[in-house]
Amino acid sequence: MGKMVSELGLPVDLHVIDGKPGGLLTVKVSQRGLFMIKTSRLEIAKALEQKQADYKGIYILLGKKNDMPLAYIGKAKKSLEERLRIHVTVKKENKNWWTEAILITARAEDDLDESMVSYLESRLIEIARGINPKSLENKQIPSNPYRQQHSKPRREAKGKDFLDALLAVLPALGIDIFLDRRHILEREDEEKSMGKSQLGSSMPVFELVSKRGSHYNAEAIIEGPH
Repeated sequence: MGKMVSELGLPVDLHVIDGKPGGLLTVKVSQRGLFMIKTSRLEIAKALEQKQADYKGIYILLGKKNDMPLAYIGKAKKSLEERLRIHVTVKKENKNWWTEAILITARAEDDLDESMVSYLESRLIEIARGINPKSLENKQIPSNPYRQQHSKPRREAKGKDFLDALLAVLPALGIDIFLDRRHILEREDEEKSMGKSQLGSSMPVFELVSKRGSHYNAEAIIEGPH
């Protein structure tokens, strides 16, 4: 798979729901209409109480299996809440290895249609498998609806903008399965030779808002695969 480097300086709002670092977190990228929920498995019930959890979207399960990092990428055609509850409660769907989940949807319920959800699922699996197939439980890459002959260019452009924003923000949340390791190492070497810290140029502009209203700001740019 080919790789294009996208440098984005997007404002990102992060809200720690319980006021504790590492706890339940919501993420909003207003310029792209992106909304995410990051949660541990222990807090999944609280995460699914969020209004946006009832929207359609994509989710990523993260954890370890046989002491090796593993992820699973899935889609919810109707409701992320319904799909995630299946992974927790239905025995055959219960992936016991996952300890963390990322729920990905839009700020407004109607901003993601079913074809865009399918596109995002397909591209995320394609990118992750292209970098390290062993890190992903998904064995097949779903079909990409935007590669069909009658795909609408405007809808496809919106999907790509959404994907770009997603790939830019995920590394700032500690999700690195979409990053090319060789590219990371090359970039770190370049920064060391130039005397620049990686933190100063590899994370997006964001604002962290605690439950008590405290604000923390950082500015940077992420490079990631397209």
